[in-house]
Amino acid sequence: MDMIKDFLYNEQSRSAFRFITVDAYLSAIPFYEKNGFKLLSLVHDRRSKI
Repeated sequence: MDMIKDFLYNEQSRSAFRFITVDAYLSAIPFYEKNGFKLLSLVHDRRSKI
């Protein structure tokens, strides 16, 4: 995870970004938080159970 973030930050000639978003399973949230990500919203899409 650190390698990806460092690559994006240090290779500014290749990419421009303000933030990185992740669409993850609920069980993966602690992993991303441990790696410096912050939870912006918790959206539950009921349509996915149809």
